Amino acid sequence: YVYYACKAFNVPSVRVDRDECQDPSTNDCDENAICENNVGSFECSCKQGFKGNGKTCQGDNSDKFCK
Repeated sequence: YVYYACKAFNVPSVRVDRDECQDPSTNDCDENAICENNVGSFECSCKQGFKGNGKTCQGDNSDKFCK
């Protein structure tokens, strides 16, 4: 967890950022994607060799004919 302070109406408070990437049940990234935690959210991007939006990644076979 990452802690950060907020000031709203001159009243300091502490909020806790939950790392959704630590638990697969709290993010919808593909198994072939990398999950990157952000404050209050997360982003998914496909691993090298895969293409897609991070939530769906498929193997990139573009090099199978280049041997």
